[in-house]
Amino acid sequence: MKKLFLIGTASLALLAACGDDTETTHEEADEETETTESTDKQDEQENNKEDEKSEDEESKDTELSEDEAEEKAREYINENEDYNADDYVISMREEDDAFIAIVHAGIKADEKKGNPILYQYKVDRISGKVEETNIGSEKQDAHVSEIVSMSQEEKDEHYREIAQNPDKLDERVLDKLLLPGLHENTKEYEGRINPDDTIGKVSLKTADDPSNNEEINTPDVDEEGYFTIYFSENKLKNSSVLTIIVSGDDYNEQIFEIPINEIDNKMDYIRVH
Repeated sequence: MKKLFLIGTASLALLAACGDDTETTHEEADEETETTESTDKQDEQENNKEDEKSEDEESKDTELSEDEAEEKAREYINENEDYNADDYVISMREEDDAFIAIVHAGIKADEKKGNPILYQYKVDRISGKVEETNIGSEKQDAHVSEIVSMSQEEKDEHYREIAQNPDKLDERVLDKLLLPGLHENTKEYEGRINPDDTIGKVSLKTADDPSNNEEINTPDVDEEGYFTIYFSENKLKNSSVLTIIVSGDDYNEQIFEIPINEIDNKMDYIRVH
């Protein structure tokens, strides 16, 4: 009986040991599974990041450069319009999702600059699709000059400050006159003169040589006296003063010299109404 009891006890001990080993094996297997799942999840996240990075890089790679956008615009013009793009000057402006191709009349180096915008096209950065846009449709950020809200006394003081010869300033020119300030980054400058007056000459003084006046195109004046000067082809950062000569039927030429101020990102398009 004692032998049987001993054998039975030994067998129980062995079974218990085997049970412990089985539990340990299951725990190790569970830990290994968790580790594998965690590693797989990390790998999946890293792969997703790599895919996103690749998509971003691919998107950048497929975006048109400025030169390519200009070429797209020229191709569109030659295929769809009744004029040849090579006969005109095209300048490009960059926006978030597109380039704006701005078409100006062709000029030579010795001719007047500041030529007005004739046509305007929008070129999608990704697709390269080109469509004509209305001139002015991209000018939601136009700034209405504070000169509009000034009192007549404040305006008169301003004009005396910018008049070349304030002692000979004829007050009749001041009636409807609106000549706001402008900045190095100004692309379009709107002003106003009396409806019956005319603009005789417009020029730029260069910063390096103030005695050098570079004449630019004289703007058209509408029936209410409003006019717009375009500076797309001018580098105002190299200029110091915009000179505007105004004359009326009953008085001599009145010369105004408007200083060109430092860059202000809100002053690309200056309006007075």
